[in-house]
Amino acid sequence: MRRELLCVVATVIVCLNVAAGMAAAASGSPSPHVRLTTVEYARLSRAQNALKRTLAAKTTDWSRARQACVTVTTATPLLASQQNACFQTVAFLRALADFPANLVGCGQTMPHKAVCILGLYRALARTATAAYRTSLTVYQGSVARGFGGECLAVLAGTKQMLHQSQQLAAATGTLARDMATTEAVAEGKLPASAVHRSQDVDDAAAFQRDVVLVLYSTAPDNLAVCPRA
Repeated sequence: MRRELLCVVATVIVCLNVAAGMAAAASGSPSPHVRLTTVEYARLSRAQNALKRTLAAKTTDWSRARQACVTVTTATPLLASQQNACFQTVAFLRALADFPANLVGCGQTMPHKAVCILGLYRALARTATAAYRTSLTVYQGSVARGFGGECLAVLAGTKQMLHQSQQLAAATGTLARDMATTEAVAEGKLPASAVHRSQDVDDAAAFQRDVVLVLYSTAPDNLAVCPRA
């Protein structure tokens, strides 16, 4: 996948959800006095360039993607939260990229297949939740610093992207619950009637839709729009 990190913008933060009301309230003009420090601007720019080089490759090198997160450093609270969110984002997107091959690796024999698939969906849901929580911390920190407008979009994604990522995070949890029911049926813990095939199909379609929306969303990625010292 060459576009699996498209929602990671200049500051390598995934465009994961915050409450719509908070996003709306914080999307106005930035405070005229707020600035990125020289260190923050330099480290975030370096991470952006490192990620762009990694993503330009035919195959994503996930070790290099993580190394881009390392270059953010933890010199300030903003950088520390950005770095944490970067690590969580890369973990989630790698799990997403590896998901098809891992599904094939679960084989065809029940109930082993159901147990294996359930583990994959639960892991994906955990990583999506972790990415959301860390990106929420970044968003709140950026708002608290006084960033707004286009700079806030660069730092934390657009409102539309936040909403789309919220949907994806929810969809992974729904699929995990669906698979838990399937696994319980396969092991004889629940009757076959507990599985609702049409709903499972709808949930899978929603997941696929949300993945596409998130991966192909774009936001401002020019860190230069943010005032700096």
